[in-house]
Amino acid sequence: MKDIFARNDQHYTKLAFLNWRTDGEDIGNLLVLADGFLSSSILLIKKCLKKNRDKKADKIIFPVLYNANHGIELYLKALTWKLNKLLGNGKKIEGSHDIKQIFSVVKARIIQFGTDNRAKNFKELTKELDFYITELYNKLEEGKGKKNLDFSRYPISSDYMKHFYAREWKNIEIDLVNLLGIYQRIYHNMEDLTAYYYYEEFNL
Repeated sequence: MKDIFARNDQHYTKLAFLNWRTDGEDIGNLLVLADGFLSSSILLIKKCLKKNRDKKADKIIFPVLYNANHGIELYLKALTWKLNKLLGNGKKIEGSHDIKQIFSVVKARIIQFGTDNRAKNFKELTKELDFYITELYNKLEEGKGKKNLDFSRYPISSDYMKHFYAREWKNIEIDLVNLLGIYQRIYHNMEDLTAYYYYEEFNL
């Protein structure tokens, strides 16, 4: 059996390079992975929209949601780290896997670092993200208000409580066309935002 981490000698297009886009700079490397996770969700949705007679979307939706949420988490963590660096506060990444909480931290750092124009621009560029996070967390209400982003990785929580979709008999649907549009706008705007702040230190 051939090793997984090995060259394909047919053509370079049949290869994936783990370190071709990473360069050893921590925040930049986070952005490489953020791009990969969120853009993979967009590619998977497009694949489902192209042909879904076999109802593949009903199972692919879980990695779609997981990859998108993880990509958003990485973009927000990269922004947090960069803003902390620009502010010189000695902090790096703040928050665990709670994208709502990390988003709040980023908003606070933008206000600390920026001007009214920066805060206004950030609010405009993240309106789809804000909308998405708000709706997602409303869906994730569990028992005593606990929010669990593991819903797309496991059908149950760590205490064996079924996630919202696993305990409902009524169909819970996602409009893939709408989701694609939202993810594309979030992806485009997060790329713009992170690029702006990534290079901002050179303008100080």
